[in-house]
Amino acid sequence: MTEKMNKGLGAATYTFLYKESIFSAIENLAESGFRIMELTATPPHVDIDNFDKQSRKQLRVLASSKGVEIFSVNPTYLDLNLASLNSGIRKETTRQLRLSLQLCNDLEAKLLVLFGGRRHVLIPAPLEIVKRVALEELHGLLDYASELGVTIGLENGPTLLFQTGSDLAEAIQLSSHPNLGAVFDVANGHMVEDPAEGLTAVIQYVALVHLSDTTRDKWAHKPAGDGDVQFDKIDKVLNAAGYIGPSILEVIDMDDPVNGLRRSADNLKQYGWSP
Repeated sequence: MTEKMNKGLGAATYTFLYKESIFSAIENLAESGFRIMELTATPPHVDIDNFDKQSRKQLRVLASSKGVEIFSVNPTYLDLNLASLNSGIRKETTRQLRLSLQLCNDLEAKLLVLFGGRRHVLIPAPLEIVKRVALEELHGLLDYASELGVTIGLENGPTLLFQTGSDLAEAIQLSSHPNLGAVFDVANGHMVEDPAEGLTAVIQYVALVHLSDTTRDKWAHKPAGDGDVQFDKIDKVLNAAGYIGPSILEVIDMDDPVNGLRRSADNLKQYGWSP
């Protein structure tokens, strides 16, 4: 029988994106008992071009005063696309991701979450072309990340370039860069594969796990327990691998953000996750 391990459980500021400022979101998470956090670095929380040195200092001081570690930064990629065949879009994406890496450095965050890119749904560009483009852009970002001491975590997603755990593992192996790891999102994985199998395929590279729930009928990031994700199977994969990294609740509950996170934490306690 696989020994159950205590697993650190953090939370993303994502669910507060349109409700509160980034400062208020961190205070709310800290008051809810979370000490590991992922910063959602997208407007209105963070406009990367206008989030100045003073704002960064205020955020760092606030986190320190609350006993909080900002572990990861996630630009969310609403507009960014590293695999775009439009060179101007790629150039701007790379520029903003370099700024995001600098933000990680300024906040002493260990990891930048990175979506490799996406293809048009109706007329997708050939996969071999966009993969090559994305990995070429990624290489330069990894060199900069290495200078700053930041890891880039490539994340899976059902509308993205790297959809499965195997896709992530292949890209990481092709890159073979020491500052590249994986972020495995169990709800994203659930839309395209058995997420426990996807996690197993990439587990040796995993630097962070994103937790939320969904059904296959409609892609979502619901509170844990409100969908079909089998967290007991995820727990078994992590325990068998001896995974000691954090897991981040990337739950979206716009109506009641704090309650959604608290219910998720309560439902995951039985598997050893704890804030």
